[in-house]
Amino acid sequence: MPQKSPKLKTFEAEKVLGVEDKFPDPPRGNDEQLLQMAGVYATNALPLKAELIAHELPADFLEDLAADKAAFQSAFAERGNAVGDRIAARQELDDAFAHAVEIVRKLTSLMKVRYANNPGKLAEWAAATHIERAPRRARAKPPDSAGSTTPPAPPSS
Repeated sequence: MPQKSPKLKTFEAEKVLGVEDKFPDPPRGNDEQLLQMAGVYATNALPLKAELIAHELPADFLEDLAADKAAFQSAFAERGNAVGDRIAARQELDDAFAHAVEIVRKLTSLMKVRYANNPGKLAEWAAATHIERAPRRARAKPPDSAGSTTPPAPPSS
């Protein structure tokens, strides 16, 4: 006798147990709804545990579901914490950079007074305190009429 596929066994179990409406397909692409659905599955499966085990689910399937749900919740929370940590770190860096720029501006004023008669020292200071900025993208230029394939308009009289 040939073995039945797991999908066919599941379909037959749903028909026998009458649970089609208790275990709908889980949502895709939404972690929070997936976690909620895991809770619904566990709640709906509890009164049917013996029957589901009789239909070849492992005896600890509810415990496995709870452990998987907890692990997923933990990973979901860690991801959220990592985003918050990155945002906070970026703000701290921005604040530290702004503070450093302010100090350099104040020192530049002092250096200009102190080395007013020493252009070499002032040039060294300017080079040492120069801050590279990311290159700015050039704005798109309007198309040049020299490369245009449309003929020029006739002169008006």
